[in-house]
Amino acid sequence: MKKQIEIRVPESLNDITIKQFVDYLTLHEPNERDIIKCFYGLTNSDLFELDAKTGNYLLSQVKECLNEEPKLVRRFKLDGVLYGFIPNLDEMTYGEKLDLDEYINEPSQLARLAAVLFRPIIEINEREQYLIEKYEGSEKHYKKLLNAPVGIVLGAKVFFYHLMKDLAKAIPDYLEKIMQQESKTGLPNSTESLISYTSSQMKILEKQMKLPNYPYMKHFTGSNS
Repeated sequence: MKKQIEIRVPESLNDITIKQFVDYLTLHEPNERDIIKCFYGLTNSDLFELDAKTGNYLLSQVKECLNEEPKLVRRFKLDGVLYGFIPNLDEMTYGEKLDLDEYINEPSQLARLAAVLFRPIIEINEREQYLIEKYEGSEKHYKKLLNAPVGIVLGAKVFFYHLMKDLAKAIPDYLEKIMQQESKTGLPNSTESLISYTSSQMKILEKQMKLPNYPYMKHFTGSNS
């Protein structure tokens, strides 16, 4: 008689944990067996108990979830604790920005990135505005956040990508308007070199701020993604 195996099947990107996703990204040319073991925590002996139809279904569910476009989630609950996205990016500390820059394009550091961007909510008012815990470094929460939904941190990465892209477009246009005003008033043109410098810097930042490559299907056998 076959042993019963309890399997939690993901229905969305947020049913996959950060740890599972990072483990998946570190696999080198994995086969179907490796992928199912990674996302379902199964052993080789477990796979011998699965019929082919079930195995194909499990693989297709992971594929469907990884094809999902991540969205920004501002609040989520993990182990009974409510976490919130940084409510005001303009008030980020220098330390937060340094850590954000360090982790945002490092796939292996997604849990630490989540620890920078999401922290326990300590206060919510009647208008649903909230305050989050003071940032004391990623070390404090990143291990807990390994079990957080990967969709929350990938959604934040997409959010920052589009934010950077909008800034890259807006700043040169704004400086161009200032330069035009200076030329009309006959004031010395001090903006032209600033436009050139700012444009080049924004191109560098946009290049560094890589858009997460969803769908994340490059490891699946036969995928053209």
